[in-house]
Amino acid sequence: MSTDLATLKDRVKAIDPRFDAVTIAWNDGQRGVGDGVLSCWGGNITDARLVAKDGGVLPFVRPSNMDEMLGVTTADKIMLVDRDGTQVTAQEVLLNLEERAKYMGYKSVKTNVKNPERVVVRVQNVWIPLDANGTERKFVPAHYSYQTMNKSNPRNLIVLGTPSGTYVHSDDSGINHLYSHTEDAEGTNNHWFVAQESELDVGQTLNVDDTSNRDAPSPKKGRFVEMGIKGMGRRGNCFVVMSIPNTQKDEPRYSSGGAAAGNGTVYRSLCFSESKERNCITDGISKAAIISADTTNVVSKASKNEIDIVRPENEPIVITIMLYNTVKPSSNMQGQKVAVSTNDVKIAVHEMNKIYDMCDAKCKLSELRVMLSKMTFQESFQITHKILHDPAPMITDTPAADADDPFKPNPNALALVM
Repeated sequence: MSTDLATLKDRVKAIDPRFDAVTIAWNDGQRGVGDGVLSCWGGNITDARLVAKDGGVLPFVRPSNMDEMLGVTTADKIMLVDRDGTQVTAQEVLLNLEERAKYMGYKSVKTNVKNPERVVVRVQNVWIPLDANGTERKFVPAHYSYQTMNKSNPRNLIVLGTPSGTYVHSDDSGINHLYSHTEDAEGTNNHWFVAQESELDVGQTLNVDDTSNRDAPSPKKGRFVEMGIKGMGRRGNCFVVMSIPNTQKDEPRYSSGGAAAGNGTVYRSLCFSESKERNCITDGISKAAIISADTTNVVSKASKNEIDIVRPENEPIVITIMLYNTVKPSSNMQGQKVAVSTNDVKIAVHEMNKIYDMCDAKCKLSELRVMLSKMTFQESFQITHKILHDPAPMITDTPAADADDPFKPNPNALALVM
């Protein structure tokens, strides 16, 4: 069973044209500016996707990839949870990340955080389709870093916060699966995540002080905790992914894993395109998901990464809040695709807008100086505007005030990239 992407895309655009439905999200940590134009390339470029164990399409609903909406807040306002269920802020995780990363072999981790550390926030909603009689589906989030050629020289250290606990990864070459972890005498185990439907509707949460028996709806094994920005409520369906940039050793700037043009230029992924044909596709039933780690089955052993991580002080930590929903066909539906109803799409988009409003500031990526860098000659050569879906924003004439604060939204930020 898969989600009908074309219908989802149309419904999202009709509700809020700033948003889109994609199968690959641009979770970039830094974007380049060449000749005053925002590029799809830059110094820290990442494609993110969801990989289902059994295959299929797991689409994101999110602000449009090219010039996305972003939020700015501080790490002390971002909530995660440890594996024992203890609540912890992103600020606390960053301050003692070296200790938390030891189980994966990291020798040292210098996050260079301020108190509090300002962070960039993006928000995404995911739909995981289930069969009509299905109760769960296994999946894992995955990142593709265009700057990472091998695991010993990653562009980012990644903290994966889930209701089951917090896990440490780094970028790797190719499509890098961000598994959940357990430890035993033989080392660290990789595990899939499991999505199940809950009794909660899309966008519905438990209040922070709610101790009702919905805390663990039987027979589901998920955990309801406060995740994301403080005040988002207790959820069983939220991931918080922190990407902490790393100072790489000198290496070629781009991997060759993308689709290459005839002249050797490497293009980043522009997402999956789906046919507009909609034969017998009807709306399914969506619920907020319950996400847990499948700790009873081991996918593989995780290899230790005995390296030093040093975050450049002028590069932002980017936090992605991912909200998971399930969608399944009603019992009388036929076919291999199910559509997300217009009402559920509307609720999800409203929820994402509400979360952005909870940030201290929000703006387009092209207006956030801390996310922008001047393109080198080599990088400028690889700008491929003609294959982009969205028009690239141009600079305006006069830089605005407060240009020295790279975290403050500025409509003329592109003009300040020197």
